[in-house]
Amino acid sequence: MGRSPFPAASRISIRQLSLCGRRGYNSTVKQTESEKVVAAEVVVSGRVQGVCYRAFAQEAALDLGLGGWVRNLPDGRVEAQVEGPRGQIEKLLGLLRTGPPRALVTDLKINWKASARGSQHFLIVD
Repeated sequence: MGRSPFPAASRISIRQLSLCGRRGYNSTVKQTESEKVVAAEVVVSGRVQGVCYRAFAQEAALDLGLGGWVRNLPDGRVEAQVEGPRGQIEKLLGLLRTGPPRALVTDLKINWKASARGSQHFLIVD
């Protein structure tokens, strides 16, 4: 057998390679889940109208690169439809749980769905 052109330190066994591959696959799956583009329907309850909650949601969503819309509901709640990478939506949900300074969020209902359009705009609608 001929001599390998690679130094001994750079050679790895087939077993080492397969173990590395397994670890790499698992971390890739986790990363892919947070990057998967999805949609979420969100309904926020509490003191969320008249406190700039929709503007807060819009600014936070745009900062995170998310698309969708937000609106007031007649019963005093706020509804939002959000699309983008799941990890980014989860960050937005964390912000929505707190809201702007004058808001008092008492409940956040989330319904995950498949993404429909992939919009990059986030609008305040009536």
